[in-house]
Amino acid sequence: MAQVPWEKLTQKPVSEATAGEILSRCLCQLRRCSLYSASDGTGIDGAWIEQSEVVRQLRSVRAAVKRSQRLFSSRKTPASGLRDGGRDRSDEATRHPDDLRRSVFHVIRAKGMIQLLPRHLGNVKLGIQLYLLNFLLKYLPEFNGVWLAVDAIRVLQPKSRLGGVLSPLGYMIPDADTGGGVMLFEVELDCLVFKPKTNAML
Repeated sequence: MAQVPWEKLTQKPVSEATAGEILSRCLCQLRRCSLYSASDGTGIDGAWIEQSEVVRQLRSVRAAVKRSQRLFSSRKTPASGLRDGGRDRSDEATRHPDDLRRSVFHVIRAKGMIQLLPRHLGNVKLGIQLYLLNFLLKYLPEFNGVWLAVDAIRVLQPKSRLGGVLSPLGYMIPDADTGGGVMLFEVELDCLVFKPKTNAML
């Protein structure tokens, strides 16, 4: 089934520190889903997450972001550098506005459709994470950048749809050939997006 384009609601630049935190939360959520799947009959899906090349590359991206953050912190001047007893506070509250304008990381609040297989109705979070893995580390024209991580996922109240069976979760598109179908529902989520700048000093 074709994917409905994601709708961009809001967008803001973020620091390396915030980008690293979002990547860490995304990887942590994937890990939790993987561990939980071992106890509910979907262990194969959990193992696939752990062995996914996308997950491996996301860990490398997180490590690179943390290294970049440490390098930035080491170059700070006393006036704009470490405060609060030497604690690193390199977030949006302490970064100079020019730093955020030069940032290659953006958080986009977006809305879109999730397609959930029937076997994931007992573990919706796992189904969502598996579906969204298909988008991570890929360029999306809607976002004009590479989608790195997801955060703050919220399932929206389903609305009646023609040709589908409405449920508290979403609506089912039946498959006459298999006797099953695909559950569709709307979500809002935060997307960490990498937007490289050309011909600019980072």
